Amino acid sequence: MKTFVDKSKGIWPIDINVSAVRRIKKKTGHDVLRLIESVDGRAPLLQILLMDPMEAAGVLWSVCEPTAKERQLDEDAFGELLDGATFAAGKDALIDDLVTFFTESGRKELANAVGKIREEFKTGLEQVALDVEAAGNSAVAGLEAKTAEAV
Repeated sequence: MKTFVDKSKGIWPIDINVSAVRRIKKKTGHDVLRLIESVDGRAPLLQILLMDPMEAAGVLWSVCEPTAKERQLDEDAFGELLDGATFAAGKDALIDDLVTFFTESGRKELANAVGKIREEFKTGLEQVALDVEAAGNSAVAGLEAKTAEAV
């Protein structure tokens, strides 16, 4: 079981178990057991978790709902507790516990694949950030040159 902390310093357990897998499927339509497969023409769930914040929020809510209900929070109140950093921490805890679930259930190859895909995604994002920064620096240099010519 993993945990993350919301912006009010509340601690949220992430416990992927059979009940959580069922809740995720019932509430979001995502089959966690097919985490890296395309299903019904949709992107693999891991890709969705990494790239689609609203879908990821739905999956995170599905896992945290029992705890939220104990705390008398609905989905909107739960969402209010998540800013960018805490939401990212929640997604990381979710993916980490999915890896643990798969490893413990004898699907180590799936857990390994998740780790590799996650690392590739992170590397890709870092490269995009570098490309954007380089393009921005180039554009600024061009504007500075044009400004200097005009003066």
